[in-house]
Amino acid sequence: MLYRSIFELLHMVGVVSFREFFGFDNPFSLTPEEKEKIWADQKELKQEVENIIKLFLMTSPTRLIILYGDWGSGKTHAMRYFTNEENLKSLSEPLHLTTPLAISLICPTNQAFNTLYIKIVEKIYPRLVEVVKVIDDSLGSLRDPRLLQSELSKYIENKNLVKVLSQVTDTRKEMLVEKYLLMTAKPTELDKLGVPRGISTYVDMIETLSNIFTFLMESNKYLKIIIWIDEGEHVFAMTGKDLLEFQTFLRDLIDHVPRNLLILINASLKPGQSVQEFVEYLGEPNRRRINRVISSPEMRPEEAIQYVKDYLQLLERNPFETNTIESTIAIIAEEAKNRGLALTPALVNAAFSVILDTAYFEKKDTITIEFINNIKDKLISATFSQYRYTTESLL
Repeated sequence: MLYRSIFELLHMVGVVSFREFFGFDNPFSLTPEEKEKIWADQKELKQEVENIIKLFLMTSPTRLIILYGDWGSGKTHAMRYFTNEENLKSLSEPLHLTTPLAISLICPTNQAFNTLYIKIVEKIYPRLVEVVKVIDDSLGSLRDPRLLQSELSKYIENKNLVKVLSQVTDTRKEMLVEKYLLMTAKPTELDKLGVPRGISTYVDMIETLSNIFTFLMESNKYLKIIIWIDEGEHVFAMTGKDLLEFQTFLRDLIDHVPRNLLILINASLKPGQSVQEFVEYLGEPNRRRINRVISSPEMRPEEAIQYVKDYLQLLERNPFETNTIESTIAIIAEEAKNRGLALTPALVNAAFSVILDTAYFEKKDTITIEFINNIKDKLISATFSQYRYTTESLL
């Protein structure tokens, strides 16, 4: 028996990997990459978010934006794509502006004050250290802590924070500085830093964050900061106390950093749930601070087809015969409609991941309409299984 390639021979004995068989890894992941570089179709959503970021870069007022839509409609993908430094650079450089510092977070379900503060500090700390060291280097070879403190005081009001940050240039104390900011420094460690107490109250947290943001923005070539919060729908499950903490933190951060800050919140809504309900959960003060509410819309079948083709084009290898992608999308779109579901990137990713996995195990390096029809029941069952489990969990 003759084999068309060495890979087919190896595949017959179970040696060839997925990548070797198809010439690429499976691009249709169920969740976006942590640092997403690729955007496929959904051109209207991409353009809308790009416009928001460009306007933010070219103006100074702090903005609060809500992005809502069905689960799997591309909100997390948008967050990871637009918080990727390379993608932000491609937007800022043509405008001759500094690339913004982007922070992505998951909306906490409890202890909002501590959780949001700690997560923001963890993500911003490396940039903070970098900027302080650059300022220290600019002061010459004397390395006089008093000179550095004097320079930091031009941007930071809190004297204890100035004293602590001025010591980050000492490698022996850099860890202590981080522990101070993360509220984990022990009394003996605070003594080594020369401060009477640590950051312990909510007022301390907001004051520290606003001081750090102001310092970074004003000392670092007009740097702007983006905070993108995913899974904002967690507010629906919060206790009254936790919800109040989240509302207060959001309001106070906007009020204390009135310029050069962009906050975006993603919210996945259940069927029948309106974005107005989500906005109400943010509280009246935050509702009045919202600049814009945008949606991540349901995909049209032709958009879903282009979405798949865009991914495959980037891979420079398309194992699907002519019209096979179109036939597959027609099956998924019809099933989604029958179930009262939106056609989303998550559904498309799930479907094409099942197809590629099945084709690999059945040794089909070319995927035809006939193959899709043969696995139709399996394709539908696997693609929509997540919704069955979700429905059962709600009963």
